[in-house]
Amino acid sequence: MVNNEEENYLLLAKEIMATGSERMDRTGVGTKALFGTRLQFSLKHGTLPLLTTKKMFTKAIIHELLWFLKGQDNIKYLKDNGVTIWDEWADDKDYVGPIYGYQWRKWRQYREIEDGVRVTYIDQIKNVIQSIINNPASRRHLVSAWNPADIDLMGLPPCHYAFQFFCREISLLDRKIMFMGSKASPQHKGEIEEKHLDEANIPKNYLSCMFNMRSIDVALGLPFNIASYALLTHMIGQITNTVPEKLIFIGGDTHVYSNHMEGLTEQCKRDALPFPKIVLNPDVRDIDEFLYHDFKIEGYESHPKIEFPIAV
Repeated sequence: MVNNEEENYLLLAKEIMATGSERMDRTGVGTKALFGTRLQFSLKHGTLPLLTTKKMFTKAIIHELLWFLKGQDNIKYLKDNGVTIWDEWADDKDYVGPIYGYQWRKWRQYREIEDGVRVTYIDQIKNVIQSIINNPASRRHLVSAWNPADIDLMGLPPCHYAFQFFCREISLLDRKIMFMGSKASPQHKGEIEEKHLDEANIPKNYLSCMFNMRSIDVALGLPFNIASYALLTHMIGQITNTVPEKLIFIGGDTHVYSNHMEGLTEQCKRDALPFPKIVLNPDVRDIDEFLYHDFKIEGYESHPKIEFPIAV
């Protein structure tokens, strides 16, 4: 079985290395880059687009996502769980400032009032979940991490700066097929009507996610981000009773570091294997209740790990 979606990632990497503009960057390492890129991955049937042409650090992917969802501005949770990927950007007290998760869960809102300024906090994650549940056709299922007022307080400004969800109605026929595979099916007698589907809590919508990035480290960061947003979409799907369908990546400055080219060239020679499946604990119905052991990745096979140095 050919994994065309991972092959498209490898083709993008090859194109950047072959035709990208040579650019000096903030880190001083140097890159080749293209601007305005796109990749798409299917999330159907529990698919998790976890790259197979190199071994991925799944523990770090899951813990980082759970850390984002906690809305914290320090890395204590990560360090307590043996994840060091944010150490380079933390200060001596383990603070990284109001980065991704902080903006997702605690976006500061200022309102002038008669005797001064009132500060409240917006929980964008809870808001988008309620929006998907209550108004699935809305065009406002969007979360932003790019808060211009806080950029100078961040250890690293957001690379993946926004993501948006899109709901698409599931046909009546497909809902009936889902019903036939559900626990309610053996107990049902007679013709299946829409009311029976609703009573059995059969989903009414597919859920897709598009995440946008301003700066993309193709070898090291992008595979991590793809898996992370796929996991988040599966989690949101479970919480909102929707069926994950697609993950779309849109990239700005999409680059390969000069010291990553040898490893990435080796990776591009490898044949992509089928993506694994993600199984979530079905009992979790609140985004804040997910724990590390609620994630089970099934059928993950990969080629050996490739070391890519981090450009700080």
